[in-house]
Amino acid sequence: YQRRVRGRATTMSEERVEVTTTVKNVGGNRIEETTTKTYHEDGSVETVISTKSTFQGSPEGHSPRRSHMSPMSRDQMKAALEADLEQVDQGYNYAALDEQGVREDLTAIYHHLNRSGDGISFRDLHAAVHSRMLAKKLLIQHDIDGDKKVSLKEWLAYYTEMAANRGANLQQMVKNMKATYY
Repeated sequence: YQRRVRGRATTMSEERVEVTTTVKNVGGNRIEETTTKTYHEDGSVETVISTKSTFQGSPEGHSPRRSHMSPMSRDQMKAALEADLEQVDQGYNYAALDEQGVREDLTAIYHHLNRSGDGISFRDLHAAVHSRMLAKKLLIQHDIDGDKKVSLKEWLAYYTEMAANRGANLQQMVKNMKATYY
């Protein structure tokens, strides 16, 4: 445990500012706390405290072990996260798609493009648009989770966002997609 304190006072017009920084090393962690006090001319005092923690390593110079969790607890955490995400997905609002009457059409187009059955891939998109650059652009736009596959949820979420936030005419987009992909 070490402690160092530095302070300075400056005067800004009618205000006085004091800055104090305290640095502590506890168990290989560096904790820096900065306190800024501003004394206003009306007699009020404004205090702002900010804290910054940095890991410096153990006394032996080794990083902490990251595998302190058993594989079972990692699996449990992953399952809990997936359950939370599923609840969020179940509450997802596709009203914009339903308002324009295109949800069924978008789902049908998705299944037409999804030749492999495990999500629309670059290969599926390339086969549909016959352009590597356009297929890559479409994959980047639609693949929200970055797994290089577009799920039905990602597909519908993309078009929901297009309608809700960009004012897209989804009926015209569906018409264009049917002409292109079929």
